Amino acid sequence: MKLLLIFPALGLFWPTTPPATAITPAPLAVQDTATQVYERLTAEVDAAYKEWRETLTELRKAASESGEEVPAEAWVRPYGPFIPKFLAAADTYAGTEDAVPFLTWVVQNGFGVDDEQAKDTFRKLVDVHVASPQLEPLGSFFGQLGYYFDEKEAASLVATIEKGTPSDTLRAWAVYSRCSATLEKADIESDEFLKAKGEVLAALEKASDKRLASEAKGQIDVRETFSIGMVAPDIAGIDLDGTKFALSDYKGKVLFVDFWGDW
Repeated sequence: MKLLLIFPALGLFWPTTPPATAITPAPLAVQDTATQVYERLTAEVDAAYKEWRETLTELRKAASESGEEVPAEAWVRPYGPFIPKFLAAADTYAGTEDAVPFLTWVVQNGFGVDDEQAKDTFRKLVDVHVASPQLEPLGSFFGQLGYYFDEKEAASLVATIEKGTPSDTLRAWAVYSRCSATLEKADIESDEFLKAKGEVLAALEKASDKRLASEAKGQIDVRETFSIGMVAPDIAGIDLDGTKFALSDYKGKVLFVDFWGDW
């Protein structure tokens, strides 16, 4: 007798491998841009400043009613807690253009709150970012450098900016800062004054800052119009009795003119 052995196909009894399930990767976290970080920080600053102003107003009102003085610390702007935040953000973008707005904010708002940190930040801007066109907002601050830096360092910082900036406007601020003392003190007919005036006016022709033009030309005009020994411009007005008068009415007489104001 012959035996017929039939073996079942192994595949019929072994469990089949389930198909792989497709896994959708989680989306990558989207990082805020430097501009978004800056806008968020400045929004926080604005809110803190508004609250500070409201509190100060209430303190002034209470002090007026009680006859007491507002505490000195109440006048300090609320920027102190934000300086480390702006510096931390600047560190995130260290060495790039994205760091400049954060560092500039510290310089513009740090003096009077944390002078040493503001000075260090100004030095960093000059050392690392002197070629940045974003430094233009600091131009109007050049005239105040003498309050925080010694005269030699202040002059050195401005000279570095004048030489290294690509901005005609910032360079004009630097030129005006360098020449301002001469325009203020030198005899208006001296070569020193005329040279300084020429440098400033030449720089202004390339600049696009109305405040700078007004300030610089105003200083020159005042010196050339009101210097000692010059004829005063005619002044006209109405006295307390309603009578019109002019300065020229008193020509040849000794006249004392007292200018005053109340703000």
